[in-house]
Amino acid sequence: NPGGCGNDLAIDDISLKLCEPPISIASSTPQPCEGQSYSLNAQVTGFSSPAFQWQKSIDNGNTWIDINAQTSSTLQFSAISGIDNGLYRVLVAPNRTSITNENCRTASTPVNVNVNPLPTPGISLLGDSIICNGSTTLLSSNQVSGFTYQWYKNDTIIQNANDSTLLVNSTGIYSLSISNALGC
Repeated sequence: NPGGCGNDLAIDDISLKLCEPPISIASSTPQPCEGQSYSLNAQVTGFSSPAFQWQKSIDNGNTWIDINAQTSSTLQFSAISGIDNGLYRVLVAPNRTSITNENCRTASTPVNVNVNPLPTPGISLLGDSIICNGSTTLLSSNQVSGFTYQWYKNDTIIQNANDSTLLVNSTGIYSLSISNALGC
């Protein structure tokens, strides 16, 4: 006797789904160099005033630690270094009061940050440090494949001096700038 008195039972299929907004993370540069300013920016749709908490993992995502006072959509590094290597993610919740409730927040896909070290130029003098009129001496640095070199004299670029060695025939203060394939 449907709808009437009796022992009828109606069951509807009910599906529940957690509302998780899409979160993406954009970096200021794909491969940061040591000492550069660097940032990760979280982009979220679906919440009018979302709350954020950035986290870091140094054990490949097994554990996550809140980064102190990093609660905006952007995680900023003023001078990134090797100690900043690791996985980063951001937790997002609809508002500030719900960010601490695990049932009310969602985590972004982790982003791997790998800081590229700066090359360290070492200059060797292969000859006499005193240059007499008409004589030369050789300055040399370790030659590394994929590196670019630029020599300076008294803080001024020496044109076409972009090898790992420099033949010097005048006094001055010489320096060398080295960049790797990533521009570090």
